[in-house]
Amino acid sequence: AESHGVLPLFHRSCPGDLPPEFLQHFRDRWALSLFLARELDELLEQFEEHQIRVLPLKGPVLADLLYGQIGLRPSDDLDLLVRPEDYARAEALLFELGFTPLGEADDYHRDFGRNGTFVELHFAVASPSALRFDVEGAWDRARTVPFRSREVLFFSPVDLILYLSLHGVKHGFAKLIWVVDMVRALERLTEAEACNLVDEAAAQGLKNLLL
Repeated sequence: AESHGVLPLFHRSCPGDLPPEFLQHFRDRWALSLFLARELDELLEQFEEHQIRVLPLKGPVLADLLYGQIGLRPSDDLDLLVRPEDYARAEALLFELGFTPLGEADDYHRDFGRNGTFVELHFAVASPSALRFDVEGAWDRARTVPFRSREVLFFSPVDLILYLSLHGVKHGFAKLIWVVDMVRALERLTEAEACNLVDEAAAQGLKNLLL
């Protein structure tokens, strides 16, 4: 359950008493989710102060949006998307906040760490050699959603599903939680959004991937 990212969901749905060892794993995972949510909140505040637009990918914002509670959808790191023209300033800000790079930047992101907090700073959602994703259009269609004490930018429902599809296929949907994410995101679509999803997927050449 832990390796598939569904430990908190299993705990919620499992009737009766659970062994103490299981409960300790659950509490540790829940505490990590809350810790990452606080870290993300502080990072978003810093990005806002420096006037850098940022869009969280997955992580605590996705958990809050699709699951209603941050702890129900575990994360191990924080994925942040910035525009390519803002990447240098965003990277400098992470350095200023005490993050150190964990390797060189590739063609779409770079990893950073600070005292057990790991951040993936993206200027694209995937390698350009992978299937195309309309990042610029996604920025234009992004909406604000509530997260803790602030409003944050997040993918539109249609772009979220296309992103989850791309991410899931890239990793072979090797974790059950990625399937659950898709189910919950699809369940939230209105009929009009569902039609728009198919049209947008076709326009981006992602229809087969989506299906």
